[in-house]
Amino acid sequence: MKFLSPKGVGLGCLSNFKTTSLSRAIEARHVSQAAARKCRLRSDAEILNSSQVISSRAADLHHTQGARKIRSSGKSLSIRNTKLASTTTYPGRRDTESTSNIQRIREAVKELVETAIQRRFGRGYSVDFFGSLRYRVAHEKSDLDMVVIDPGSPQGYLRITQLDPVYNIRKVAHCLRHAGFSHIDCRLHSSVPIVKFRDPRSGLECDLNINDRLGIINSDMIKRYCDISPVLRPMLFSIKNWAKPLHLNDPSPQNRAASFSSYAFALMTIGYLQKGGHLPNLQDGLATPTPLNPDALVWSRKPHQGWDVRFHSAKDWLPPVGSDADALLNRWFAFWAEFPYDTEAVSIREGGIVPRITSGISVSQHVCAKFHVTDPFILTKNVTTAIGKNVLKHFTDECRKMAR
Repeated sequence: MKFLSPKGVGLGCLSNFKTTSLSRAIEARHVSQAAARKCRLRSDAEILNSSQVISSRAADLHHTQGARKIRSSGKSLSIRNTKLASTTTYPGRRDTESTSNIQRIREAVKELVETAIQRRFGRGYSVDFFGSLRYRVAHEKSDLDMVVIDPGSPQGYLRITQLDPVYNIRKVAHCLRHAGFSHIDCRLHSSVPIVKFRDPRSGLECDLNINDRLGIINSDMIKRYCDISPVLRPMLFSIKNWAKPLHLNDPSPQNRAASFSSYAFALMTIGYLQKGGHLPNLQDGLATPTPLNPDALVWSRKPHQGWDVRFHSAKDWLPPVGSDADALLNRWFAFWAEFPYDTEAVSIREGGIVPRITSGISVSQHVCAKFHVTDPFILTKNVTTAIGKNVLKHFTDECRKMAR
């Protein structure tokens, strides 16, 4: 089988697909169950078609009827009074101009960050997206998750102490402040240190880490799952649309208990589809070489350990005939409403749903967690470890309502 390389970096385009019936179902249920919320579902499910790929070096980008402009000249960019369009993409509707502008604004912000990093730390560094933007399930006001790529360290945090100045988060924060970004906030003690900031010209919230290659690789694997499945992307869009107004898609809230990250929802949905035979296991049959070649590993910072990041491309895999996204989404809610959280866990590396305590995986180490969703690469990491009893009950109650 052919393996996908973890070193690939780039932002491609999303093929068109229809989420009309899914979005209508979600919207109708919200109206009937919580009209007081006045929940208007937002979706970018159709914003990235192949005719709208944005070059990272594009020139003369226009926003909103050409009245406001983002200009790019080589590596010098400026954004003047540009705000994200507030237009909602309603089910069955396309707003090509608006969504194209959103993509261009995102690319321009990334260019500004990259320019600032290169001017301060050297032209060898680049900046790229990871997370839902990378696997094409981002909404119009999603935060920009970005990573500084260090070409001299393709294995991530291989060295315990990184000597290059770019790894100093405080220096990166100062660099961004000097470049005109606002609301700078250093998160030095996270498992992956980040700088949170805002682009005042577009209003976009941004997170930036330094050379966390695992974030790029797990995003690329989720993208591969999305590319081979006709149902995964539209399901993820609809799940996020449902979860956002219920405060169930907010892993870092200010004044509430943490809930599910988009990454957690992606792993949960892949695991659910694997259990039903609607997705393969892209990590199946990857026996650990003996001895393991250290050059094949990518290293995390906490814990400082190398991980096997290989996965199959599954080019010959075909989805089951008659896969229906609406029916699968309905069953998704019923599945999690009745899931035995005390005895079972999610591990897409092991094929979907597994016993909560098994040999060979890390979920047994998290005996106090209410729910286990094991990271497919960092096997000691439970991505839902912050989910408490009340949030889990809220989640299952809302799933039960949707499953009726």
